[in-house]
Amino acid sequence: MRKVMTPRTSIRAACKIGGCTLEDFMKKMQVLGFVVEHTNEENMNEEINTTMPEMLRAIDKNNIIDMDVRPIIASGDDPLGQIMKRVSDISVG
Repeated sequence: MRKVMTPRTSIRAACKIGGCTLEDFMKKMQVLGFVVEHTNEENMNEEINTTMPEMLRAIDKNNIIDMDVRPIIASGDDPLGQIMKRVSDISVG
């Protein structure tokens, strides 16, 4: 799971999944010797925006391909290959 998710997630999302705050994570990283750079405390405490952008909401539902990759990830495989296969099957136009 770690090798699959690491390149495709953010620290903020990992903190949310792990049940800790971004601020606590950054403090632990500093204790370990990491240099943490951020512009201000407000940015560290921003919530993850989960609302869908208007551009995506405007897409015709018939043009959306639904693919649940959770079982692939749960099995320890990387879903990117299967996602790219589905993308290559889409006809242009």
